[in-house]
Amino acid sequence: MTLGIMGAMQEEIRLLIAALTDRQDQELGQRVFHSGKLWGKPVVIVFARWGKVAAATTASTLIHCYGIRDLLFTGVAGAVNPSLKLGDIVIGHNLYQHDMDARPFFNRHEIPLLGVSALETCAARRIQLEKAVTAFFAQDLAAIKVEASQKGISIA
Repeated sequence: MTLGIMGAMQEEIRLLIAALTDRQDQELGQRVFHSGKLWGKPVVIVFARWGKVAAATTASTLIHCYGIRDLLFTGVAGAVNPSLKLGDIVIGHNLYQHDMDARPFFNRHEIPLLGVSALETCAARRIQLEKAVTAFFAQDLAAIKVEASQKGISIA
């Protein structure tokens, strides 16, 4: 199964794209979709551009043209909590549409017709992500730094 990875900024996906093997690039809808294998796993990586509409259209393209069933979005979580630092990993439990305001018909942040103000992410996927992050830091990070260094890429 192919994993989709979207980033809101080129800088957030640059190193991932550089690490792709069997890389193929395809331009669709003013975006370049980079497909290949990332540490042996099939992925498609793309700069989503900024904003919810851009992210939604990019996600739709990943689903319809690449058949992805799982999507990771990298970046943009830094403003959520002032204690977060550049490079910190956040695995979200809920998705919020922070600017939803259909008052007086609905409560602030409530998604019309759904009756909720947050959508919970998949608990099983959160556990998988936490295990993958832990394994990455325990086993893979040092090797990836060496590999990046050999390609002239600096990872702090």
